[in-house]
Amino acid sequence: MVVGAVIGFAVKKVIKLVAILAGVHAAVLAYFEQQGVITVNWEAVQNMAVITAGDGGGMPPVAVNLISSLPVGGGLAVGAAVGFRKG
Repeated sequence: MVVGAVIGFAVKKVIKLVAILAGVHAAVLAYFEQQGVITVNWEAVQNMAVITAGDGGGMPPVAVNLISSLPVGGGLAVGAAVGFRKG
């Protein structure tokens, strides 16, 4: 359970970092577009985000795999959830 808590904590920190970097990247793109340095096809960017997030109607395959392995790694999963929540 301790290993799961550490993993959950680390995953939450990585997710936050990725979200911050994605936001900064979008802000830089918007700024450069406003200054006329580049032209951004925002529709294509939005489509890429939808494809990355999945079809929107179901769970991502990673979540399905985690849920299906829950009986085997129950302690790890509970620890990861606790670490994710505390992080």
